[in-house]
Amino acid sequence: MTPLLSAALPRSPASAREARRLLDRALRELGRAAAPRAPVAELLVSELATNAIRYGSGESFGCTLSASGDLLRVEVCDANPALPTPRCSRPSDVGGRGLELVAMLSADWGAAPVDGGKVVWCEVALDAQPEAATVKGRVRATSPFTDSTSP
Repeated sequence: MTPLLSAALPRSPASAREARRLLDRALRELGRAAAPRAPVAELLVSELATNAIRYGSGESFGCTLSASGDLLRVEVCDANPALPTPRCSRPSDVGGRGLELVAMLSADWGAAPVDGGKVVWCEVALDAQPEAATVKGRVRATSPFTDSTSP
């Protein structure tokens, strides 16, 4: 992956918007702002940034974007060493769907401890056009999410 842009952002609600702006700048520099899945990348960078704002620790978090071919990688680092715990949301839940969306819409994703905290990352194939049924099947077959309400 070739590094594109990186920024330290304050842990404040406005920083999710700043992370989206960073992504927009990176996509424009790559000439990929109109890529079919650029809106998906925008959603996923927003979800990862929001999680760092909501659940991270410290005064700021890092957002790094890199690319290789049509694959875009988004990395968000924060000072909270606790790795995210994926869960399966219920229809009545008001929130808590961020990592579900990341798992469903990214080509790959993960989280790992790093010095001083953790990194949560995802990769988006900017030119891919998966059908909804394929995405649903992939999530059901490989999802780390558990539904404690299922029999």
